[in-house]
Amino acid sequence: MRNVAALILALTLALPSTSSASAIRTYCAVSDTRQNGTSAAFVNLGTDHTGNATGSTLKFHAARKGPGTITVSAECTVRGGPTDSLNVDILVNGAQIPPMRGGDTALCVGAGNRGGRTMMASTTIPHRFARGDQRVRVRVRPLNGAEWNLDDVSLTVILQKR
Repeated sequence: MRNVAALILALTLALPSTSSASAIRTYCAVSDTRQNGTSAAFVNLGTDHTGNATGSTLKFHAARKGPGTITVSAECTVRGGPTDSLNVDILVNGAQIPPMRGGDTALCVGAGNRGGRTMMASTTIPHRFARGDQRVRVRVRPLNGAEWNLDDVSLTVILQKR
């Protein structure tokens, strides 16, 4: 699946992201490393739009405050029953953003047969960014301690110019 991650990164880099005449600015991170667990964890985001390692934090500078979107996509598997899920939280500068706070934020659910099934899952959340340095992280939380797996993770932030 390295080709999928490389394609996502290439397509995102092709978007207008640095021109002052551009209507949007795009920042992304991709990882083709399988990640798994049975407890909450921050997601390894691999490399960012400049080719730098990100660890679990995508960092960028917003020149002005304004609206944007944050999209998390991944191949996701939950080994558990139909009531088991892998919830996702998006944090900006350390704060969990709405509507993620306290809600039903399942990225994927169990197959019901304890064997698990892999699906490509995605969630997009609108967010109003403050001016200045930004740090975006993704945290996953399994419901009922279910075993989870993520692969080919991408995090894309699009800032709109006003």
